[in-house]
Amino acid sequence: MNKGLSRLRRVAFVATAIASSAALVTSASAAGANFKSASASVNGSGQLVVSFVEVGAGANQTLTVRANAQARATYACLNGSGKSATAANKQDAVGVVGTSGSFTADRYGKVTGTITVNALPSPLSCPGGQTLVLASVTYTSVSVTDISNNSTQAISGTFSRTFYVV
Repeated sequence: MNKGLSRLRRVAFVATAIASSAALVTSASAAGANFKSASASVNGSGQLVVSFVEVGAGANQTLTVRANAQARATYACLNGSGKSATAANKQDAVGVVGTSGSFTADRYGKVTGTITVNALPSPLSCPGGQTLVLASVTYTSVSVTDISNNSTQAISGTFSRTFYVV
């Protein structure tokens, strides 16, 4: 057998083995994606802010991550002196909120990100001379999900903030 041809076959075999191993490592990394940490808070606008660190994603992989929560927002109409004019001038909105974002893993498969979720819209209209405000907001059953790798992390606790006592 020709030594040159034999050597070429060995090089081709080694190259194929390396490429196959790299594909397996990438697949295994993506399959093992999980959240290392996740936390939530409410910012000064009443939005839910979910921060997370995920590991085990594929190197340089672009992920779609979604934050969800059960929400209750209380809206009120304030008169010129900053007080709620009547009990009828406040109303709750209740429902599920969520937002998705795209994030890219680093070369080690680690993703660090933050998703900001808006509060529920107001169901209330204020009469002339009054101002609509978000009086308080509460988020429960908060979770973050890597849709790309089917990995979810629940974030335990109740996250709330009061802006006006009505």
